[in-house]
Amino acid sequence: TQFAGEAVPPDNAQTRSELVEKAIQSAVLAAEQTGVKQMALNMALDVAQAKKQYAVSVAGKYLADYGIKVDPTLVDGLIEAQIMRFKIQAAQAAGKK
Repeated sequence: TQFAGEAVPPDNAQTRSELVEKAIQSAVLAAEQTGVKQMALNMALDVAQAKKQYAVSVAGKYLADYGIKVDPTLVDGLIEAQIMRFKIQAAQAAGKK
């Protein structure tokens, strides 16, 4: 919603929080869709850990581009929470079938 309107959104805690949330969601989805899995397999790394590192990096860079500094440990925790949300949504969707 921040980018859909013509007006610049206000710079406040709520807007920054929404930007952080979108960055985390996008980073998790990006990690799922990129070649991170193949890269991890080629390098004999844990796939889940490689995806998480990628997501932390993407979210951090995205937020830095907007001048928002977030501790990488917090980004890591938010990514874990987002992954759990996606798992819960998938389980609920599977239960409805």
